[in-house]
Amino acid sequence: MSFEKYLRTLFEQEPLGVNKARELNPQLYSILKGIKVDLPTFNSFRTIVTSYQNNLRRCERLLDIEQKMCVCNTKIDLFRKESIILGRAERMCGVQRDPEGCRNKIRNRIDQNIEQIKKQQQRVISLRSESIAKKNKAVEDRRKQLQNIGKNIAREVPVER
Repeated sequence: MSFEKYLRTLFEQEPLGVNKARELNPQLYSILKGIKVDLPTFNSFRTIVTSYQNNLRRCERLLDIEQKMCVCNTKIDLFRKESIILGRAERMCGVQRDPEGCRNKIRNRIDQNIEQIKKQQQRVISLRSESIAKKNKAVEDRRKQLQNIGKNIAREVPVER
């Protein structure tokens, strides 16, 4: 066999482990632009997206700051679950056409998820402090109202123009 023929047969063959993966699970499904995973991993990936959409609908029922906090917490949950599933998918990189590219793609996505989690956590902290400030102001206003009951003190009256 000539060297060129040998190289051509090498490039035409499937990557190591693909036949074994097909034997265990005849169909591999694509996530993250071409990364092939088994059916349970693919279904888990789809399930968390559906769950995220349902949870966002639940957040719509809340008002103002509570709604914003609900959305942030829902996003944090999505990014955490997605990172766990991507960790599982990374184990299948050995059977991909480009194992190193697969690992890099998954690690980049996990890093992006970690950054998004941090960003959403900061948002939750600021929303909590905003909520506390709002509640404190309401309590202070109520306290002032109660102190002034029965006293002849002028109150601020909004003037329309």
